[in-house]
Amino acid sequence: MVAKEKKEEAHGHKHPTAQVDYVIDFRDVTKTYKLGVTTVEALRGINLSVERGDSISIMGPSGSGKSTLLHIMGCLDVPTSGKYYLDGLDVATLGSDDLARTRGKKIGFVFQFFHLIPSLNAIENVILPMMFDSIGEEERWKKAEALLDKVGLKSRMYHKPNELSGGERQRVAIARALSQNPTVLLADEPTGNLDSAVGAEIIKLFHKLHHEEGITLVTVTHDPQIAHYADRVIFIKDGLIEKITKGTEHERMVEMLKKEISFEQATGLGAGEEEKLLKVLEKDGKNGKKPEGAKKKR
Repeated sequence: MVAKEKKEEAHGHKHPTAQVDYVIDFRDVTKTYKLGVTTVEALRGINLSVERGDSISIMGPSGSGKSTLLHIMGCLDVPTSGKYYLDGLDVATLGSDDLARTRGKKIGFVFQFFHLIPSLNAIENVILPMMFDSIGEEERWKKAEALLDKVGLKSRMYHKPNELSGGERQRVAIARALSQNPTVLLADEPTGNLDSAVGAEIIKLFHKLHHEEGITLVTVTHDPQIAHYADRVIFIKDGLIEKITKGTEHERMVEMLKKEISFEQATGLGAGEEEKLLKVLEKDGKNGKKPEGAKKKR
């Protein structure tokens, strides 16, 4: 007999095997669309498993099927045939309400164009998804403040989107995506609307969150270097997985993050503030003071 989820969780069939903790598991997934009399095969038999806490990048030319794959992965669509298990749930067996509930609880979305509400400031944009859940007002504000601090926007949380740079807006979008404690973070061309320097900082932030929080990270990108920061790179072509390779820059990213996190823990300063500390120490040295180091934050 197929097990059912408890009432407070989304109803649906459970994954038939539990030997490996796959948070994403595609089994011969196809997706076809009807355009008039024409049938378009967007996906033609996808088999892909992602363990909890992994990071993957998806690459492919326009029309390859990567957007369709991301939509199914994010419960915005369902397969025509085959099985997609999200955190052990067979997505095709969920009703529309349970599908929406699962999407809201288990998936955090970050898009190329941010999709922030212009009339709301940064913290209000982060709070918005939590208003549809049973989270008290005071807890919502505290959590939103903590998330904006985590992405480096503590001093900008009361600014509206038009008062923020592109990189800052994307940081707000990332904080918003994390507000429901998602199992999977899906980033669709997250640096496509940013210059290369800002884009690099945003990608580093994604991987820092992945490294610190253990969030499963899926990034769709056209940039090979960004793609190769992930554990694995999935190449999609003509609705099929053409090849899967190891991310050539992944180990370098991990080492970079370890050093940065160690610095933050030792000094209590955020990323990029090392220069500030060095200037303080240099000034103290010139004044004949004995450098005491930076105090840790409480």
